[in-house]
Amino acid sequence: MSERRFVKVNVKTLVPQSVGLGFSIILEDDEGKKMIMAIGEMEGFAIQLALEGKKYVRPLTHDLMKNIIEGTGFSLEKVMITELKNETYFARIILKKENKVLSIDARPSDSIALALRFKAPIYVNSELLR
Repeated sequence: MSERRFVKVNVKTLVPQSVGLGFSIILEDDEGKKMIMAIGEMEGFAIQLALEGKKYVRPLTHDLMKNIIEGTGFSLEKVMITELKNETYFARIILKKENKVLSIDARPSDSIALALRFKAPIYVNSELLR
């Protein structure tokens, strides 16, 4: 079995779908290879806010998660979109505090929303790019 290779990607575009149907997000690497995912309406909204640098008066869910992570002394090192299984994407959020590293299972949309708030890199399993 070959070892997974991960490549850094950026959010290329976020496209709202019909009302209540969420968003499509396009991630792209430096070579122009892309990955397209459907994500929920709330996650898309959270990603859009982060892309635009906007904040609400009170913290929304991903802002709260960022505050908790920072409050415990951890930093978000990176997020990794690892695989597609049964039409579902999987991701890991990698947190670091001194010599301690935590790898937390998460949905890619939540991972991306957090990465944007931390200005942390987003990596994708190269097999998922087209």
